[in-house]
Amino acid sequence: MYGNVGLATPRGSGTNGYVVRNLSYIKTRKDNVQYESLDEIKAKSSSYLNRKPNKDILKHEKKRQVEIKCIDLRRQLEEAGQTEEEIEERVNAFRNALLSAVDAVKDDKNIQEHQVHQLTQAKAVENEKMMKALGIRPNNYVEGASFDRELQAQKKVERAAQREKEMEER
Repeated sequence: MYGNVGLATPRGSGTNGYVVRNLSYIKTRKDNVQYESLDEIKAKSSSYLNRKPNKDILKHEKKRQVEIKCIDLRRQLEEAGQTEEEIEERVNAFRNALLSAVDAVKDDKNIQEHQVHQLTQAKAVENEKMMKALGIRPNNYVEGASFDRELQAQKKVERAAQREKEMEER
């Protein structure tokens, strides 16, 4: 190759050896990309955003934490040299006390990224607090209603009719 491009040598080729790309070549696309419609995107995103946490998984995780604490207690008691019956009795009492309070335990801090159900539960609690702070009642709230022009026009007409009615009563 002459200069690592094109011909090995320009001698006898009738050219000067300079390689030029073909500017008239049009690349063809292999496949046309099929994009999702706006309705499909909305359906997917709303189902993902409104996903509720699985209560069974949350309860299992709390019970798992209780068992970890029981194992730690058992290890401490074994190191202290207590008998097996005393250990079983104290661990069972400790386990029962923790399990009775398992629903009262709030473990929202230090939630890690892989704990999806804990994250969704914490987000639901946060959204609930925000709705309460803004005075939004969940029974009459419809997500995305503020962007529905027809509904907003209908509400505007209803408010105007209500104002007129109030004015007549005065």
